[in-house]
Amino acid sequence: MSYVPLGKPRFRFVPSDAGEMLIIPAQRYLLLILFLMVWLGGWTIGGLSAISSLFVEFHPFIAFWIVGWAIGWVAVATILSWMLAGQESVRIVGGDLEVGSSVFGWTRRKLFRGADVKRLLAEPDFGVWHGRQFPPMPILGQSRGTIRFSYGARAQSFGFGLDGTEAAEIIAWLRKRLPEASA
Repeated sequence: MSYVPLGKPRFRFVPSDAGEMLIIPAQRYLLLILFLMVWLGGWTIGGLSAISSLFVEFHPFIAFWIVGWAIGWVAVATILSWMLAGQESVRIVGGDLEVGSSVFGWTRRKLFRGADVKRLLAEPDFGVWHGRQFPPMPILGQSRGTIRFSYGARAQSFGFGLDGTEAAEIIAWLRKRLPEASA
């Protein structure tokens, strides 16, 4: 009988200009990706058909419906983009914590004063989306994840979808670089 292979973490460390950077790729749910791609294809065809009908004869309801169609199209395209190419990055820059999200080269970063990062801990995993809205979009600034910390009077988080062991490894890495975060 052979041993079960050791699990590999979803995150990785890469060298950066400020030292070491942590990269956490977005979770990829294959069935959801396939469903949303098919749905988006049909949604696109339906929307383009409605738009072309407006050029033949204008109907206020169709014009109103196209606004909703566009919002739905952008939302699903954003979700797909995140699942296919999104990633979170974490690094310590001059004693401060920088958490970023990027997808297809577009990046959004938040810088937290290191001395104000407190009570670093792993939030338990409550399932696929932690019982919250469908699905999380860190690139849009949604602050949810397995790794949580206090920052002033607000809780912040990152590392969506990490399991408890992965989160513990990242917290140990952060505590070495942000000693105040343990308090």
